[in-house]
Amino acid sequence: MVVAITGGSGFVGRHLARELSRRGREVRALDVARRDAPFPFGLGGVDGLEVVRVDVLDRDVLVAALRGTAAVVHLAGLASPARCRAEPLRAFRLNSLGTATVLDAAREAGVRRFLLASSRLVADQPGDPYAVSKAVAEQWTLLHSAEFAGGALAVRLANVYGPGQEAGSVVPDFFEKAANGRALYEGDPAASVTLVYVEDVAEALALLVEAEDVGGVVGVGGEEVPLVDLARFVSALAHGERAGGPSHAGPATPAAPDARLEGLGWAPRVSWMDGVRRAWAAWRSPPVAGTVRGR
Repeated sequence: MVVAITGGSGFVGRHLARELSRRGREVRALDVARRDAPFPFGLGGVDGLEVVRVDVLDRDVLVAALRGTAAVVHLAGLASPARCRAEPLRAFRLNSLGTATVLDAAREAGVRRFLLASSRLVADQPGDPYAVSKAVAEQWTLLHSAEFAGGALAVRLANVYGPGQEAGSVVPDFFEKAANGRALYEGDPAASVTLVYVEDVAEALALLVEAEDVGGVVGVGGEEVPLVDLARFVSALAHGERAGGPSHAGPATPAAPDARLEGLGWAPRVSWMDGVRRAWAAWRSPPVAGTVRGR
């Protein structure tokens, strides 16, 4: 079984490729990134990994790239809410029109199942440009679900974090500030962020690829963490202190996943403190390059 991942050389895509390979699946990573670009964290050694350079708005090239694949996990797009607010038209083109284009190409290529990576912000911040672009992508996905023999679904993710994440999200942005001696957070003390570790997300997506009886919109849970606690915890890591416990962070509130995911045996395995420790260790280390098959 060959699974295509759009945005496959990106943060979530790399981890998903590794998870799918671990489960015995061949992976075709579709991305605009250079095919000879190094993959961090040893992903170049993943068995059955092929990289194809393609733009999600180039339908004809997409059709050819998707031939022979059984499923598509659509991760490509403009993932930063801040950048979507600054460039709303680009957000619509990449997140909304890009999804419609990949869907149409996947249908013509004979793909059996389609998964869209969406966001919980669709429900939490419905007027935000990023959320609007993802809401349109969701509706388009569900509208065309019947055209896929294995169905199509939208998977709403919380704030995904972990090793290999670049700036533009809360955890690596806190790392950058801590490393440069800047204040990490000075906002509303009651504000929080729902975090889910990238390897947990990769496992959820891999399970949903094969669960053809699951459709519609599926929410992936995590932990709701006060931003002041996250800032305190990262600051302790940066200063070499033993981070953890009530002096650095209080208990997080679980954000329950969709019951259908729980029925597949999925639950977040990595606590936010352990996950942030792992992400910090990786952030401080240089990436490991590898080679992949490309075309």
